[in-house]
Amino acid sequence: MDIQWLRISQIQTLHQTSSTIVTPDPVMIDIASRAIEFSKRFAQDWLSRYMLKDSKDKAEQVARVLSDNRQWLSHGKRIGIAEARNIGLRVEAIDRESSLWRTLWQYYCRAIVHLNGTGSIKLYESKKLTLSFNVSRRKIPPTDSTERK
Repeated sequence: MDIQWLRISQIQTLHQTSSTIVTPDPVMIDIASRAIEFSKRFAQDWLSRYMLKDSKDKAEQVARVLSDNRQWLSHGKRIGIAEARNIGLRVEAIDRESSLWRTLWQYYCRAIVHLNGTGSIKLYESKKLTLSFNVSRRKIPPTDSTERK
């Protein structure tokens, strides 16, 4: 079952049938769903502007495939060259002995350290800007008018 599409009634049913499943916060599910949709749109936009600029339909299809968690099972799963080509991405193999490979590998390692160290869930970078996104949950202290008894 795909957790991002669970309805509240399904979540309550899951909670009632298993004491090991904690009821997810509907607000957090909504935030996660919006983040997934944002990522899909972001990928589609960039693919249609650059790598697949000659085919907007192909860019939409590839973005949909890349955001399908049922296929990849994990957000952090590496997509190899053959898989990337099979889904329609235009990729080139880089010689692992080249300075470009070493530079990219160093960047990748630094990005992973940044993501793990900051709790960020997304990292977007360009020549001028780095964006990282976090999802957090805070309990807001009640005020006199919102205090529950």
